[in-house]
Amino acid sequence: MTLRTRFAAYFTGVVFAVLGAASLFFFYSQKAEIHNQMRIRHGQTLASLVKVSEESLLASEDIALLNYLRELSRRPEVAEVAVIGADGLILAHPDPDRSGGPTDLDPAKPFTYAREVSIQGRQVAEARIAFDSQRLRRDIHQGLSQSMGRFLRSVVLGSMILGLLAGLLAWTSTRPPSPRADPAAAASSRPVSHAIIQLPENAPLAPARAL
Repeated sequence: MTLRTRFAAYFTGVVFAVLGAASLFFFYSQKAEIHNQMRIRHGQTLASLVKVSEESLLASEDIALLNYLRELSRRPEVAEVAVIGADGLILAHPDPDRSGGPTDLDPAKPFTYAREVSIQGRQVAEARIAFDSQRLRRDIHQGLSQSMGRFLRSVVLGSMILGLLAGLLAWTSTRPPSPRADPAAAASSRPVSHAIIQLPENAPLAPARAL
């Protein structure tokens, strides 16, 4: 393996190692960001439910609360939503027939949230909402796929550019120097001419000068 080939292979290996580490970092940071944004949206939805519940219970407007619960239940990401009374039974539900019955909304389950509903500082109920776990996982996977697709396209383009630069750098750093850049090489490569002087056979030789 020539020096040029070894240099190009080493440079390419370093580049791909850096790009691989960057890809892993981007994947996990993007996944954490998607989960964080999802938790923020869920918290905002739950906060709105608590606010509407407090206002409706304070004004004894069951219709306003029922309409809002039905609106939430029509959202694709919502699996179930209800307001639970202090006795643990359903106080308000999108299906009025389930009011007064038990609930299976367990805040300990994944993607299920609960928050107390208070009136004048006293807890009177609890708002609970469960999100569809399968849909949320599908949305997370889709978001990661789109983000990683854009990132990998950039990585491929960057790898091609860096590969070309690596080949160019290896070629320029290992090629022999040109004679113009090396005076010694230029002098050694220049042809030397020898002049031969013909002397007559009886010509006297001049005495050598003393040093």
